[in-house]
Amino acid sequence: MMSQLLIDFNKAFDEHFIKVKSTVKTQYASRPEGVQFLGTVIKQHEDGTYSMDMEERIKIACEKLGLDTTKKGYPATPYTAGDTHQWREAGSIPKTPAQIEQTIKEVQDLHPNAVIKTYDDVIRSFRQYTGNGIWFAETGCPHVMPIIYQLARFQTFPGITHFMAIRRVFEYMYGKRSRKLTFGKQSINHKDPKHFKRPITIFTDTSHGDCPITKKATGGYTIFLFGSLILIRSFRLSCVTTSTAQSEYYMMSAAAAESLYIMELYNNVLLPFINNALNIKMDIMERVPVMVSKLTDEVVETLNAKNYPMITEQNKMLLYGDNASALLMSNQGPGKNSKHSMIHASWLWECLHIRKIMETLKVHTKCNPADICTKIGLSAETFEKHVRTLLGENESLDVDVNNVAVAQIFRNSYGTPDMVCIIKNVASGDHVGVIMDL
Repeated sequence: MMSQLLIDFNKAFDEHFIKVKSTVKTQYASRPEGVQFLGTVIKQHEDGTYSMDMEERIKIACEKLGLDTTKKGYPATPYTAGDTHQWREAGSIPKTPAQIEQTIKEVQDLHPNAVIKTYDDVIRSFRQYTGNGIWFAETGCPHVMPIIYQLARFQTFPGITHFMAIRRVFEYMYGKRSRKLTFGKQSINHKDPKHFKRPITIFTDTSHGDCPITKKATGGYTIFLFGSLILIRSFRLSCVTTSTAQSEYYMMSAAAAESLYIMELYNNVLLPFINNALNIKMDIMERVPVMVSKLTDEVVETLNAKNYPMITEQNKMLLYGDNASALLMSNQGPGKNSKHSMIHASWLWECLHIRKIMETLKVHTKCNPADICTKIGLSAETFEKHVRTLLGENESLDVDVNNVAVAQIFRNSYGTPDMVCIIKNVASGDHVGVIMDL
């Protein structure tokens, strides 16, 4: 029945456009040139992976904004390394008439082909950057979302430092315009093998009190479906938190609330397509004699799934965080001095302990891709590592460092100290013992 409905809909859809004297063309992502959707080129490659390409759209946007696209050197990161950025301070906002006039003049010099005579023209020009930047961040360039969203906080009172910062972001995107967002290549290497087939994995992180103006924390999370990025968010918390654990706990709850929508989308929309079950009735198990009388409908649906089971108590979502205190609060509940955290973060408690569809785990800070959502000023090496993860360019995403070492110092038979190190490779599981003469 479902297939016939789709056939009838497609037929009526085609007839409508023919009736209004338009042409209907069926395009497929498997074509060499791919298929274009809202400025994004989507392609299916021979290895079965898919990619989203925004090269032409980035090129057009940079040319319209007046950026120099002929120079050879482009920045390696969309922001300078370090935690101090002048544009984030309150002093970067022009306040006096003299400062506003100076800003108008400097912005006009940056855009010789535009007419910028008033501060309203300055605001309008800056919003052209933020509008285009948000579009790129929400589609094919998720790694620039944090910096774009933080700059967008100043779009009602921008200064020249904000223009210089956001132009650097666009210069970075232009230099990296050939990079694509890839789906189907990357997998997640969980520490526990039983988690390998979990469909949805969430990473969260916060930067406590990092906003120099409001003292609020910036948080973010990334959601992966079978190792491919499907959602990324970066935003400033609506309340002031008094500890890092509290801000991390709030962000984990925000990610848990978002995951409920992703779970329903996966169970009811994506899973039937993944398992090629559109033409198969899902009541197969109902016709099989079952001796266990307490077999629930949920378990029946899970058994009916051909390849990947539904998200249930038996197949939970994984929520990774890098703060041990926040993880402890999520599993055991806040203490008497942090009961207010329970009120603000009730979604996390419900997903873990009431609905039981989620499990919280520890991720090493260096392996947390959500780190890119919160920190402005990462080194080029760290930033590039997280970009590869978000764009799906890796073969595998680890949740822990590759090597863990345990050392023990003792005195040998000669009375001199020796140190024995046991080094474990998490990927292979091999152990190596090394004796060092001290």
